[in-house]
Amino acid sequence: MTCPKCGSGRVRLSSTAKPEDRLEALEGKVPLRCRECGRRFYYSTQETELERLQKAVKVRVDRPDSKSRRRKLAIQLAFAVFALLAAAYIAKTIVEFSLE
Repeated sequence: MTCPKCGSGRVRLSSTAKPEDRLEALEGKVPLRCRECGRRFYYSTQETELERLQKAVKVRVDRPDSKSRRRKLAIQLAFAVFALLAAAYIAKTIVEFSLE
């Protein structure tokens, strides 16, 4: 979200002390304030149908295929097995060293 006045992305939640804030909240809007120019404005937290469809399409397009997902999991599993074997070897070495 960006400031409608200056276009800055540095915005923060504003206080909700004003009576109109409660009315805007009923419509799904929150008050924001720009850290650059100080303008106070409302942002709708409700997604439009178009935004929901765009997110759904993006999720399907950006999802990695199952082959690359399996490859990544296999690499992670191999690394975990290697780490466990290394930890067991180190523990065995420490025990043997302490017994001498």
